[in-house]
Amino acid sequence: DLQIMIKDLSTGKEVRLDVGKKMWAHYPKFSSDGRFLYFSLARALELPYPMGPYRLMRLDLNSNQMEQISPDVL
Repeated sequence: DLQIMIKDLSTGKEVRLDVGKKMWAHYPKFSSDGRFLYFSLARALELPYPMGPYRLMRLDLNSNQMEQISPDVL
């Protein structure tokens, strides 16, 4: 199962970055300043495959706001 988890080391609380069922988040990369986490997000059209369009996402680690920063790519 391809998921990205963010864990607060002080509280132990974990947050999963998928945004609903049949969503997969992959390939996380932190920005050089540590402010953002970039990752790709895709939806499974039919389980287990094919995957729908991939989106490049950016998560602001200070505000927890997530935004899509690329057009959908197959």
